[in-house]
Amino acid sequence: HKFKQAVASSGPLVNIKLLMERFSIIQYFDLLQSGENMKGKPDPLIFVTAAQRLRITIRNCLVIEDSIAGVQAAKATNMHCLAVATSYPMDQLSKADLVRPDLQVFTEADLNFLLNP
Repeated sequence: HKFKQAVASSGPLVNIKLLMERFSIIQYFDLLQSGENMKGKPDPLIFVTAAQRLRITIRNCLVIEDSIAGVQAAKATNMHCLAVATSYPMDQLSKADLVRPDLQVFTEADLNFLLNP
């Protein structure tokens, strides 16, 4: 679908780059956004900053999160949010627009649901 993709992590940029290179996935991302000099999630600044840097409107963003604070940050911006229950139980992530146990069960129908509510 040629979506722009970003990693928005509170970790230091050097750590983000190291992991992305280690797993050979850095080429799939248009932006690596560190929040190391920002308030942590649930403050939404990291997501807003990533959207601005990618030149994407908030309502056209989909955040994929595995944490309660991350879901709260995404919803505070009115971004679409998919939560994956890899770190917390599904019921604790219920404020997301959609919750899945992991990305392996995420479907194109799920994507259409999230982007065309």
